[in-house]
Amino acid sequence: MFANEEPVQADLIIGIPPHRPPAVVKESGLTGEGAWIAVDQATLRTGNERVFAIGDVTQIKLANGLPLPKAGLFAQLEGEHVSATIAAECGVGAPPVDFDGRGYCFIEMGKSAAPRVEGNFFAKPEPEVRVRDVSEAYAQEKRRFEAELLERWFGR
Repeated sequence: MFANEEPVQADLIIGIPPHRPPAVVKESGLTGEGAWIAVDQATLRTGNERVFAIGDVTQIKLANGLPLPKAGLFAQLEGEHVSATIAAECGVGAPPVDFDGRGYCFIEMGKSAAPRVEGNFFAKPEPEVRVRDVSEAYAQEKRRFEAELLERWFGR
């Protein structure tokens, strides 16, 4: 059933709920009038001194007016960028170059097939996005990528 409580007859329904930041984000005062935290796309700094925001709570508008996708890889890359910036400000290492909006993901299409979607999302006038052919090699690359992250994050 949906909001109108009418049953839907279907063999398969793929539903994606509305994406909203958690209430704590709005209550933080970092969002201003909007629901998302606006950041400088190159530095991920908010309008507040020494405050950064990364991941799904951010609002990064692309040249075409659409938001940067809310993908896990972007959150990871943003986190790495911000941590390098903070380390440099503490005297450890050099400051990173601007966050560049490049990223990729895999779309699993069964256990042995996936395309790789990659792009330069900050390109102008439109993001430059390519969908590579569906292949077993990309499915294997996806599994290696996931295994490496699990090992790095959790030692598994």
